[in-house]
Amino acid sequence: MKKIFYSLSFAALVFSGCSDDDNAGNGGDNGSDELRKVTVERSEISELPSSTSVAEVKFVVSYGDGREHDLLTTQWANGFSMTLPASVSSTYLTSISDYIDYADDYDSSDVSISHSSAMVTEATYFEAYDSDGYVGDFYVAEHKDYNEREWYVMYIYSDRDVTVKGSRESGNYHWKYDISLKSGWNRVAERTYVDDGKYKYEAKTSLPNSLHWYFSE
Repeated sequence: MKKIFYSLSFAALVFSGCSDDDNAGNGGDNGSDELRKVTVERSEISELPSSTSVAEVKFVVSYGDGREHDLLTTQWANGFSMTLPASVSSTYLTSISDYIDYADDYDSSDVSISHSSAMVTEATYFEAYDSDGYVGDFYVAEHKDYNEREWYVMYIYSDRDVTVKGSRESGNYHWKYDISLKSGWNRVAERTYVDDGKYKYEAKTSLPNSLHWYFSE
């Protein structure tokens, strides 16, 4: 996987059949079947040039040491629709302890994991392709460029219910977690920013209201 905080790989993704006006992040509890259904029309996606041609869309998961896998592929039809799998092969999962670098040394930490044996994977992007190859990514965020303190959202799959709570520090880096994952697919809001000389990362399963679809080349 792409390590939390050190990478903005979490700047991705997705919500089921919601327009900007409907708040792209709302609809369906974490772990529910409703979260597996992803449908978006071209008119809902900001910053998608009319000149951009899309033939298919791939749902990509990232797991273990930056490896990625195209979990699903669907055809573009002035938008796209797909149903995420009810379960994910263990081949594409990593332990939640490794996922948040739980065993690393920190100056201070009160982070707790309810089930350290839980296995997870993250969805990095909905990747867009035309007949010649990759053209860009679809994702959901408060702002296209992830300005400081603005949230971006991604999907995380977990093989069981698990919580990650608490905070930790190492030098000028600070992490804060308030995550409650259900078995299945979950949406997690994240943000990174600099505050008083410290680089901060926050993750939570409580989603902000102002979320929109974007496209980035």
